[in-house]
Amino acid sequence: MSQVQQQVETPSGTSANELAVAKFWGQYWSKGDQSVADEIFDPEFRDMDTQWPQGATGGVAAMKEKHRFYFAVVPDWDIRVLRQLVVGDQIVCYWRGTGSFQGEFAGMAPNGNPFTLDGISIFTCRNGKIVEQIISYDLLGMLKQMGFPTPV
Repeated sequence: MSQVQQQVETPSGTSANELAVAKFWGQYWSKGDQSVADEIFDPEFRDMDTQWPQGATGGVAAMKEKHRFYFAVVPDWDIRVLRQLVVGDQIVCYWRGTGSFQGEFAGMAPNGNPFTLDGISIFTCRNGKIVEQIISYDLLGMLKQMGFPTPV
């Protein structure tokens, strides 16, 4: 069980901001539970993902759409936080995701290939809600493992 999932189960001593981030990983991503979105995201939420085709997006609805897209391609996501640092209203997470390519993506048919994806997310939180996520991850490595032809 990951540190984040343990925090969701035993939140004593955990700040409201840390609990929101724990739910982001433990329920929203690893369990695919979109019902917590309105609880964990500030209405002015901004997702700073330069690798997402739409780039930076704003709002809870846009994050829910991104979530639906990823879960259609990889319904077995499992994301574990390997390191977490909390400084004021900022929470930095080094994470590792695993899953398998099970839905069409960028015109390529699914092949079931498993993959591992490492990334870093920097969250800004306010009053127990996630206001912003700045995210960076190894997209090229994931695409290679999924079987996509890559330039390198």
